[in-house]
Amino acid sequence: MSLLSRIDHHTNLFLRMSEARNADVADALMHGRIDPQTLRSSVFRCMQCDETGKCEQWLDEDGEGPTPEPLGCRNRSLLERLGR
Repeated sequence: MSLLSRIDHHTNLFLRMSEARNADVADALMHGRIDPQTLRSSVFRCMQCDETGKCEQWLDEDGEGPTPEPLGCRNRSLLERLGR
């Protein structure tokens, strides 16, 4: 997978996870609660994770299936902060 494809994939994964965690990233950017660098860093943190498959599976099950919520997300604290 090319670097741009990986960035696109993890951007999508991060945005899906933010939606599942009720964290409105677009609103946070628009109102200055995060800046573009924070968003980029979040995508790169996701890219460094070895367990993104667990996130994808959990998201594909809409958080309702047998897969437990991925608690080791590298962006968990940011998503929790934005979800409030």
